[in-house]
Amino acid sequence: MGDTSNQNATPNSFVRPQYFFITGFSNIPHAQYYFIFLCLVYVVTVLGNSFVTLIIYVDRSLHTPKYMAIFILAVADLGESTAVFPNVINVCLLNIQQITYEACVSNMFFIFFFSSVQSVMLTVLAYDRFVAICFPLRYHSIVTNSSMGIILTVGCIFNFLFMMTSMLLVTRLSFCKSIVIDSYFCDHGPLYRLACNDNLPSNIMAMLFITLHFLLPLFLIFISYVCILLALFKIASWERRLKALKTCFSHLILVSAYYFPILGIYISAMAGSVHRNARIINISLSYAIPAMLNPIVYSLNTAEIKGFVKKMLKRKNAPIRLSTSRSIVPQLHRQLTPLLEMCLAMQVLWLLLSGCLWSPRLLLVVAYGFTCGTSSFACSSPGSDSSVAFACSSFSSLLTSPPRRALTYNFKRDEGYY
Repeated sequence: MGDTSNQNATPNSFVRPQYFFITGFSNIPHAQYYFIFLCLVYVVTVLGNSFVTLIIYVDRSLHTPKYMAIFILAVADLGESTAVFPNVINVCLLNIQQITYEACVSNMFFIFFFSSVQSVMLTVLAYDRFVAICFPLRYHSIVTNSSMGIILTVGCIFNFLFMMTSMLLVTRLSFCKSIVIDSYFCDHGPLYRLACNDNLPSNIMAMLFITLHFLLPLFLIFISYVCILLALFKIASWERRLKALKTCFSHLILVSAYYFPILGIYISAMAGSVHRNARIINISLSYAIPAMLNPIVYSLNTAEIKGFVKKMLKRKNAPIRLSTSRSIVPQLHRQLTPLLEMCLAMQVLWLLLSGCLWSPRLLLVVAYGFTCGTSSFACSSPGSDSSVAFACSSFSSLLTSPPRRALTYNFKRDEGYY
């Protein structure tokens, strides 16, 4: 697509276009295969970070300062990926390159806000490792829930105000020339460079964003690990050194995956011109890969979360007594372990999503039975089809049968129960 211009606009007039065009991956060969790769990355990102947030929310022993930062990091990963991926679907799958002005500004705000939150959380986690290794005896007095809550709140509020200021400056730009954004989403740099009036304030905000959210955090992380290495050299035993350093490897991988691709783009742009396809692919990977690696490499690899999962798997073999009375749902809630409850919730959610497409009435029957523990609703509705009638009869026979004896379920593989 060629440059789309406002024909009747002059450089002295203020023009706010109704929409922009996003070129995306249009000039990249075999972009459909790259789109499939990004889809897989997005699915893994959503599943991994959702699992991390659920575990931290359920297990009260993980309500610690470190996991407060990990929880916010997982939420930021979900927010950033969800803000970026719809643009990829529109451009690559639906071939929709047009986006309204308001949607473009909103999309830009959420992408850069969650990206800045990711940078803050990585810096906070480096600070956590610095205190834990350099001041191990004072760790619990320095890093408390209150202090961590203040740090996280101040960081998120600062990023929010910073991005709101940047978006307000963008709304003051006049686009009397091209409205084609040379990126796969509403990127701040390619957008403000299209303005035909003074874009110096937006340029300053872009430089401040790079300094405050990339260079300064990377410098603080570097200083933290220099202090950590100096503290490790004071330890006489090599085993203790490696044990302490092992807790930092996962964080270093995330820092490398997040900062180095973006810094490579900026350094290449300063040294000379960067090919358009290389820039777009590098930026897309720098937004997609760290959000996928965070739960896999760091969050799910921590000793506390591993211990929680092992504890849930061990409790899986405990016998669970269930009764076929009308109180089956409260008994399930009391007796099932938190991990099994999460699995049940995911299955019900999938049922709700799929039932809306296949059989809404059957969905209504099963959902009502799960929540209320009664079957009088569906069986009394007139005109029910065969699938609804079958569900009604099965569920009614289960709930209305007298509780003659208690059933004992043993979730052991050798007895055929799962």
